[in-house]
Amino acid sequence: MDLTQHGCGACGDDRFTPFKRLGDWRLVRCRACDAVYLNPSPSQAELRRLYTETYFSERRVQEDHSVSAVEQEIGRRMETARRLIEEVSSQCRWLDIGCASGYLIAAGSRLGCEVEGIDISEWAAAFAVGTLGLKVFTGTLGEFPKASDGRGYGLITAMAYLEHSATPLEDLKSIAQLLSPGGIFVVRLPNRSSFDRYWHGDSWHGWHLPYHLYHFTPGSLRRLTERVGLVPYRFDSGFWNPWVHFREALRGDGLRADHPLEGRTPSIDPLSSSTDPSEAHASSLITRWKSVIGRVFSGRDMILYARK
Repeated sequence: MDLTQHGCGACGDDRFTPFKRLGDWRLVRCRACDAVYLNPSPSQAELRRLYTETYFSERRVQEDHSVSAVEQEIGRRMETARRLIEEVSSQCRWLDIGCASGYLIAAGSRLGCEVEGIDISEWAAAFAVGTLGLKVFTGTLGEFPKASDGRGYGLITAMAYLEHSATPLEDLKSIAQLLSPGGIFVVRLPNRSSFDRYWHGDSWHGWHLPYHLYHFTPGSLRRLTERVGLVPYRFDSGFWNPWVHFREALRGDGLRADHPLEGRTPSIDPLSSSTDPSEAHASSLITRWKSVIGRVFSGRDMILYARK
């Protein structure tokens, strides 16, 4: 495999300390921004070869191509798509970065949004275009052509994308430029400081090397987002569910790539003064306790909402 040595793509600093070695892979921690990243890591050409149909089938993202199976996959994402669309009040123009097979934005399209996707996998993009009829660009975010008419997006999502990016800071700069004024950016990725990570240790599903190049905590992700001029206003985390782990262990089924997001009720933690204080004051004691418990017994993934 073609590997390259590099500095931190989340801040540009080249100072790091060893963090963890997992098999042949070495993770380091950036001394400037606290991001943990794979160093050395696969080259861009190598990354393109990694994301084949085999990758998606192994991750249980798409095994059955029948009409009923496709409809079921889209249906599983309808509630998630609805929640995301509710974040934008007027302009429902949605760009999903790392859209994979396109099920999430297919659900968004059925809810009335104008949707587009980006994915580095030729197979995934072809599936989204050919089977789901979506508009998907094959390539990286850096290669994505900017609209000649200057139109921005009211909603940009990166659900299970940023951890795969070799250049997270540059990608977030591009996202900030693509958003329309007041637009919403939603990013979901594994939480390095989650209870789930400490429970599983070296076998944590969130490491997923060499596909996951960067690993963030809520603090490092928020600082990275603020660095490009976006304003984080909410943080969601799924609960660590011991029953789910026990059930999956019994049937020998690994965690689905999309498992923590679909069909789960997140705990919500307001992050900034942009959240309506009257709503925060009116929240019930149960909701507040859920937020506290959710931080301590946090599941694998975290979701950050930011506004331009």
